[in-house]
Amino acid sequence: MNEEKTRMIFMIIASLLAFIWIILLFVRKKKYMEIIKGVRRKGKKHFFADLLMVGINIIDLLKLKGSSERSIKLKKVLADNYGDKYTDFYYLILRARQFTIGFSALPIVFIVVSVQTISYFFLIVIIIVGLLIYDLEREERIIHDERKEAMITEFPRVISKLTLLISAGMPLREGWRRVSLSGDGLLYKEMQATMDEMSNGVMEVQAYKNFGSRCDVKEIQKFSSMLIQNMQKGSRELSGYMSDLASDMWNIRKDIAKKKGDKAASMLLVPTTLIFIGILIMVIAPAMAQMSL
Repeated sequence: MNEEKTRMIFMIIASLLAFIWIILLFVRKKKYMEIIKGVRRKGKKHFFADLLMVGINIIDLLKLKGSSERSIKLKKVLADNYGDKYTDFYYLILRARQFTIGFSALPIVFIVVSVQTISYFFLIVIIIVGLLIYDLEREERIIHDERKEAMITEFPRVISKLTLLISAGMPLREGWRRVSLSGDGLLYKEMQATMDEMSNGVMEVQAYKNFGSRCDVKEIQKFSSMLIQNMQKGSRELSGYMSDLASDMWNIRKDIAKKKGDKAASMLLVPTTLIFIGILIMVIAPAMAQMSL
């Protein structure tokens, strides 16, 4: 009797949560339609863009402003990945996806439990949902790390080109322009953005400072500071400093390539081990079968 009552309570809770979910899906949709349209434009990956209304309404109702230390760090990652202009948009979408996944799982959990009571079902679902929610942030951090790695890989070639032009007597700004147009990687695009800033009236010193902030790579920020110091104090040894920095960056690039090789080798250990175990089973199983006969 108690079990029937428990199941009935679970079913009522599931129905109530499902009703709230439907309300959250449709309420204030017009208010956030532009955001949903922006998500739809991103393609097949965001096919279920309309479902984000659930998470967006939860964020709105709870008045979550993203002012915690963790949220600020996440916004910094998103700003590096997509630019300062779109940080708030991508942060809202990320949190909306997390809340949508979490809240959508609740009615399903209570419906299943009301039909068949499973002692560890709650724990299993919480772990799965938690991993899905965490994975959304992890994806952004992976993109951020890959972006930094790509810039570090491109940086030695960029600085070598710039050093060569400056050593030949070319002004820094003209050398910067030529190098920025000589490639299409992430670092080259950031250099082109710096040229656009200077063309739009931003002071050259401030443009180089913004360049270092956008890249958010220690070595590139050091390079940016070196350029600014040279402009302010008029050091004549800029090409020498840049040559030394280029040499150091080529060594760092070699270390990155070596780490990638070691990582690839370690990843091959898993399939190799599985193949070895499979071969052992194929060899030992027939022998064991004959021994038992």
